[in-house]
Amino acid sequence: MSRSTAQRVDLISVLEVIDRHLTSALCDATWEAVRVSERQRKWTLELLLRFWIEVTVQAPRSLRDALTWATGLPGARFPGPQATPEAFFSRSQNLRYAFFEDAFRRFREAATRDLPARFCRELHGLLERFPSILALDGSGLDPVARRLKALHKDRRVPLPGALLAAYDICRGVPAVIDFDPNVYTAEINRAKAVLARLTSGSLIVADRLYGVPAFFAALRGHGLFGVCRLFGPVSLANKVLSGRHVAEEGVVEDYDVLAGTPQDPGARCSLRLIVLKVRGRAKLQLLTNVLDRSRLSAPEALKAYRARWSIERMFSDLKEVLNLNRFHAGNINAVGMQVFSAAIMYTGLRVAQSEIAAQAEVEPEEISTKKLFPKAAAAAQALAAAQYTLIEVQELNRGVELKLPTLREMPFAFLPLSSILREVRSEKRTTRRKCPARGMWRAMPGIRRRRRPS
Repeated sequence: MSRSTAQRVDLISVLEVIDRHLTSALCDATWEAVRVSERQRKWTLELLLRFWIEVTVQAPRSLRDALTWATGLPGARFPGPQATPEAFFSRSQNLRYAFFEDAFRRFREAATRDLPARFCRELHGLLERFPSILALDGSGLDPVARRLKALHKDRRVPLPGALLAAYDICRGVPAVIDFDPNVYTAEINRAKAVLARLTSGSLIVADRLYGVPAFFAALRGHGLFGVCRLFGPVSLANKVLSGRHVAEEGVVEDYDVLAGTPQDPGARCSLRLIVLKVRGRAKLQLLTNVLDRSRLSAPEALKAYRARWSIERMFSDLKEVLNLNRFHAGNINAVGMQVFSAAIMYTGLRVAQSEIAAQAEVEPEEISTKKLFPKAAAAAQALAAAQYTLIEVQELNRGVELKLPTLREMPFAFLPLSSILREVRSEKRTTRRKCPARGMWRAMPGIRRRRRPS
C-alpha cells in the first residue's frame, strides 16, 4: 500500500466503534443469559461496564477518584447513579465477573462480524485453506498492589490470576480471552479447555509448551490443526525425511515422525517435524499435525510460527497501554471486570486501527498502538468535557436558538496520520546499557564509557 501520511485520522470515529457495538441491547442480552438471582440495582450492568472501561483507559489513582467521574459533577465522563461509593464497591465485589466475560464475547462477535483480514498479509494465502490462524498463549497477571492493612507485615504478594488468549493473527483481534482466578492451574490444562471455543478447522500456532503429543491429541479431538515448537523431552521415532530445500535463512527439512513422551510411551501420534538448519545446526524445530503438505508446506509453517509474536504484543498492549499492570481491587470479581473491560477496549481500538489503515492505504502494522491508544483516550476525555460544556450552555440559554460548534472539527477530534505511525529504526542502533538508577534499560547515544586510569 502507498503511504499518505498527510491524511487526517478522525479520533471521534475511533470512539464510535465502542459506542456502536457496546449497546443497551447487548447489556440486556448478557444480563438475561448470565443472571441467576442477581438484581440490577442502581449500578446496572451497562453503567458498570462503561465505568470500568473509563477506569481502564484513564488509569485513575484510585477507584474513589474514578467515582467522581460518575457523580454528575463538572468533569464527569458520563451520568452515573445517585449512589454512595460504598454501593459501588459492594457491587463490584458481589457481582460475578461472568457478566463482563459474556459482554466481551458478544461485543467481539458484533464488532468483528464483517471485519476483513488486513493484518499479517503474508499469511493470507493460508486463509483459503484454514478459516482462521490463531496464536495461543498464556500470561500471568501482575501482583495486586493494594492489600489489606492487616496484611502489611505479610511479605507474600497476592496474585489476581492468569490469562489465556487465542489471538486472530490476520484480523488483529483476540478470538478468545479466558481469565482463571487460580494462578496455579497449569497453562496447558487451561488451553485444552479453551479449544472447544475455537472455530473447527482453524490453525493454532503456539510455543514449545504446547509441542507435546497430548496437546495434538486435544487438537484432533476438536477438529483443529496446530504448529508448535518441539518440546525438548518429546521422543521422536520412525523419522523419515520427506522433503528438503534450501532457503535464504538456511536449509529446511520436512520429516514424518511418530512422537511420544517418556512418561507415556504408548500414547504416540503421527506428526510432521519441520527443522530449520543454519550452518548445519538445528535453529528451529516445529511439530504439526497437518500431514497434507499441499495444505501447509514447511516454509508456510515456519512463516506462521514466526507470526506468533503478535500475541505477545497484544499482552504488552493490554498491560502497558490499557493499564492491566495495575489492579485497583484485590477481589476476584473486580479483577475480572477490569480484565474484560480492557479486552473490550482493546478489541474496539484494534477494529478502529484496521479501518484507519484501510482508509489511509497503509498496512495496519505501520500504525503504533502505543501512539494511537493514548491519543484516543485523550480525545475521549476532551470530547466528554466538550459535550458537558455544550449541555450546560444549552441549559443556561433555554429558549435561545444557539449556533453550536461541530465537535468533529475541534482540534482534539483529529490528528495527522504521521503522528501515529511506527518509527523505523535505523541500521545503526545504539548499545543498550543497564541504568541502575532507574531500574530499566536505556539507550545512551553519544555517551562513551570512560576508562579508569591504570
